[in-house]
Amino acid sequence: MTSPFTKNSRSPADGCVTASRAFRLPQSVLDQEIARIVEMGVNIKCNCEVGGSLSLAQLKAEYRAVLMTVGMSCGSDLPLFEQASHVEIAVDFLQRARQADGDI
Repeated sequence: MTSPFTKNSRSPADGCVTASRAFRLPQSVLDQEIARIVEMGVNIKCNCEVGGSLSLAQLKAEYRAVLMTVGMSCGSDLPLFEQASHVEIAVDFLQRARQADGDI
C-alpha cells in the first residue's frame, strides 16, 4: 500500500507537520486528525512550491479540491490568489472556528 503522503522536501529537516505549540493544538490531536483525513482518501502533498514548476491551473485541472497552507502566525493575502474566489485566510478561519466552538 502506498502512503497517501507525498513529500517534496527541500532538505531532510522539512516535513509535512512541523512542531506546533501544544497550547494551540496538541500533537496527539493533530496526529489523530491527519489520520482521519488520510483514511478518507485525501492525498496530502507537502512542501510544494506553487507558481514555479507547479501552477494553480494544474492543481485545479487535476483535483476537485485543493487546500494550500503556509506557516504564518498572521494572515496575509498572496498575489497568486488575487483573482481566486473561495480563498480564506487560515488564521481568520481558525479564529472564527474557535469563537463558534467548531460549529461553523
